Amino acid sequence: MLSHPLDKHRLFAWLTGRPVLWLNLGLFLAMLLARPEFASLANLEILSLSVAILLVLAIGQTFVLITAGIDLSVPAVISLASVIGASVMVSGGPLAGSAWAVPAGVLAMLAVGLALGAFQGFAVGVLKMPPFLVSLTSLMFFGGLAVWVTESERIQVPPT
Repeated sequence: MLSHPLDKHRLFAWLTGRPVLWLNLGLFLAMLLARPEFASLANLEILSLSVAILLVLAIGQTFVLITAGIDLSVPAVISLASVIGASVMVSGGPLAGSAWAVPAGVLAMLAVGLALGAFQGFAVGVLKMPPFLVSLTSLMFFGGLAVWVTESERIQVPPT
């Protein structure tokens, strides 16, 4: 398969140029030796679902970085949107406890994320504010607002 010396060099360069891949593989093998049930299908499914969320966020951040920008506010926007969505599910008036509570909470999360993104986009695009300062200020303000809304208490959401 790798008959040409140049092909071997490319494979070696590809393998040595990915230290994170090797670190993850080593961590996986160490966990497998310590806890054999780590490689169960149920656990791998849970890991895949957890990583999928980070993958979506990483793809969005990649587009921001490709355009030579930076967005520090992503964790705070996620926190505030989650708090608002959970509040709608639990104490959202007539929908709380009904079958429509979860869809209403998800819609609230999407609306909050859209509104905060539009606000930041307006500040950067129309008001010509520096993107770094807008995202840093948003990180602090929206993160603090999420903590203030919850009063540092956990919101118990429906299992669904």
